[in-house]
Amino acid sequence: MMSLGIMQGRLCPTNFKNLNTFPKNWLSEFRELEKIGFKYIELLYDRKQSKLNPLSKKDGDLKKLLKHTQNKVYSINLDYFTKNYIFNKIDKNKKLLKKIINIANKLKIKIIVIPCIEENLMTNKNLIKFIKILKGMIYNKYPSISLEINSLNKTVLKEFNNKVGICYDTGNIAVESQTYLRDLNQNLKKINHIHLKDKIKKNNLFFNCRLGKGIVNLKKIFSILKNKKYKGSITLETAIGKMPLAEAKKNFKIASKYI
Repeated sequence: MMSLGIMQGRLCPTNFKNLNTFPKNWLSEFRELEKIGFKYIELLYDRKQSKLNPLSKKDGDLKKLLKHTQNKVYSINLDYFTKNYIFNKIDKNKKLLKKIINIANKLKIKIIVIPCIEENLMTNKNLIKFIKILKGMIYNKYPSISLEINSLNKTVLKEFNNKVGICYDTGNIAVESQTYLRDLNQNLKKINHIHLKDKIKKNNLFFNCRLGKGIVNLKKIFSILKNKKYKGSITLETAIGKMPLAEAKKNFKIASKYI
């Protein structure tokens, strides 16, 4: 059965300017998680590298993470890379990746999501090079890597395996590709994680919105997932809204009816 989780920062009051920002009162989210029905939280390593974030510590604050997140974390989102191109400071970034991979392994976190979008958008040649680097960094059962990419090039697709797969972001890829449903149907075996969101267009720009209110065809997406017997993780990376907890509950209810 598909497992629904939610991105960190969506179950507590916030005044974030950036959608994916580590919340100051992050521990409260773990208390709200199961009340709503979510199975897990996707931890954020955000672009600001908040000092409050246990993942920002030199070796990760494992004791604190273990105490408060037992069996409630499935994935880590390295949103940091949306503003930091991996190859600009490759040695520094490889060191960061090794640290996060080590933390994930110790906590038995299944997936590390690396966005290859925005400032970390790569040519197909560099993307293949990056995938090969990642394959050389994964030795243990946990974690697997999931790369968020918006273009599913055939040459690149051949490089993915059971340790380095694709994070299919429903909102982002629907904006970028008119064939996003066909891409999902044809390449689901390469997809090891899903970010579920919807997008609405305002003044020629796209913004996150409540599920079902935008351009993403949720009914067809979940029909494909069911027909292909997808049993993986789905993280709601939805709009936060003025009342985050209430918004999260509404989005959970909408997503749940499709599962």
